[in-house]
Amino acid sequence: MRLAVLFSVIFISSTFSGCLGFEDEDKFTWPEKKYADCSLTTEYDLVCETYLNLLSYGAPIASLHYEPLDEIWVAYLDGNILGYNGDTVRPVGNLSSIISRCHYEQGLLGMVFVEGQDFSKILISYIEKDICEESHAAPLVLAEINLENHILYTEYVTVLEKIEQPYRNHNGGYIMYAGNNQYLWGIGDGGSSGDPHKNGQNESTPLGSIRHIEYTNDTYESKTLHYGLINPWRFDIDSEGGLWIGDVGQKCFEEINFIEKWNETTNFGWSTREGSHDFNLDCNSSRTAAPEGVTDPLLEYSHTGGDCSVTGGFWMHWGPSDLQNGYLYGDFCTGKMWLAKNESGVFTEKVIANTEIQITGFGRGLNDELLIFDWGGQIVKLEEIQNPDDNS
Repeated sequence: MRLAVLFSVIFISSTFSGCLGFEDEDKFTWPEKKYADCSLTTEYDLVCETYLNLLSYGAPIASLHYEPLDEIWVAYLDGNILGYNGDTVRPVGNLSSIISRCHYEQGLLGMVFVEGQDFSKILISYIEKDICEESHAAPLVLAEINLENHILYTEYVTVLEKIEQPYRNHNGGYIMYAGNNQYLWGIGDGGSSGDPHKNGQNESTPLGSIRHIEYTNDTYESKTLHYGLINPWRFDIDSEGGLWIGDVGQKCFEEINFIEKWNETTNFGWSTREGSHDFNLDCNSSRTAAPEGVTDPLLEYSHTGGDCSVTGGFWMHWGPSDLQNGYLYGDFCTGKMWLAKNESGVFTEKVIANTEIQITGFGRGLNDELLIFDWGGQIVKLEEIQNPDDNS
């Protein structure tokens, strides 16, 4: 049954920002915001420049192309959605009155236009408004909003589904279109540290999964498609139908998971496994073969050298030529960026750039610029260095 939730249209900002996969139990200390200056070290012909700098809105996490006005819509954790046409910024909607910001990882977590509705409806994923007392945790919500006159129809939100959660972190929340009225929705394992309720290997709970949604004006069906995930913050489908998942690690290893067919149910191993290792919090287990029925990550990296939290990612079928035909991802703490490729069955990863950016997400600019979202509030763009002799 759908529920209507009234919320205000006052545009206010939040001082909170957030990311991706830790809780106090992990002994993790959130780093100070660095407000990246777009410094870049790379062997590729790429240049970094500021794209949009609205620090008062907190952390940008996702973007969409709104074709009717040729705008980029940017979603912020604090619940604001802004439209940018390359010149001016306008408010599109403010969901702060229905969204919880009790924890760094809570807020507005994802958005996507509803297919076949001529940009008149949008799906949003967020943590429901909470009392912020003690350890009470609010559910992850998927809802629909109507648009009118190029803004969100803010009188009503229609709630489609709620996922109850025992803790405030590991929320996931990314929502993407998969074609033919189908969507994928990422759900974290429920939080705390080490999956204390063993949700990852429990197929009867939606926690620790990617949900498969079939949605039209008349129908809404949701089921668990993939499970055994910690916190699938970002994922994408490549040109051959393969699914790439940037799954945030617990303490020891960050994962890039891959399967050749996005719609074939897969167990990715958490919390029996972290990366290609038997899970323990001491980070001292050697690589072992995956247990029967478990798919280990395609690639992994450890927390040595300051890396802490993987931020996926896009399958790059656009943008700078050096970055195309691969899955782009980065690390929140170090700002390092990689590109993973499948070259005739051989999977490789290459460091694309070292940055000073605390990466919360990636986006696609109006002119196919690669956008990088910074926890400090800035959005920067990466473009190919133009040859002055190139008249194209």
